[in-house]
Amino acid sequence: MLNAGNRKRFEPVNGKYSCGTGPINSFTTFNFYTSYALNNTNSIKIGVENIFNADYYTIPSQWQVDNLAYVKGNGARATVSYQLSF
Repeated sequence: MLNAGNRKRFEPVNGKYSCGTGPINSFTTFNFYTSYALNNTNSIKIGVENIFNADYYTIPSQWQVDNLAYVKGNGARATVSYQLSF
């Protein structure tokens, strides 16, 4: 789980925030990762990020107060990997 809380402690100057002083809106994402050893040399790993597909803006995109850096966080995504050790 990743939880970012609100931060609204700075006031805008002449109607604008300077870099690093923008307000931050809270968000929470839930992630799941696991691995399973098939035997001594083989394993499989599975992960799901942002399980509930939360709609949020990343912390840096919020506090930078720059339209070019204002991007949303990743939606739900899954990864699967296989590892062979020798």
